[in-house]
Amino acid sequence: MNPTKSLILLVEDNPLNRQLVRDILIYRGHEVMEAATVSEAKLKLEQAKPDLVLLDIQLQSPPSRCLAMWLAFGSSDSTPISASQSIRASSPPKYRR
Repeated sequence: MNPTKSLILLVEDNPLNRQLVRDILIYRGHEVMEAATVSEAKLKLEQAKPDLVLLDIQLQSPPSRCLAMWLAFGSSDSTPISASQSIRASSPPKYRR
């Protein structure tokens, strides 16, 4: 599958979305660290240096943009960030026929 195993920090507050993305990443051969809050993500970043941070931009208290700014300007490493707006896995869209 994946010749090199990447460590990815997944920052997502919705447990269903987090589980879905985690399962996909693991299936693709990556190692995954998880955080449900910005504070938890900062702690994880102090413990390990991921190759990528997948960040839900809709996180609140503190907002996810605080983590993105901390990574970009306040942290000594240059970890890439991919920010996305999550959809609700618990309420799939309704389609009309």
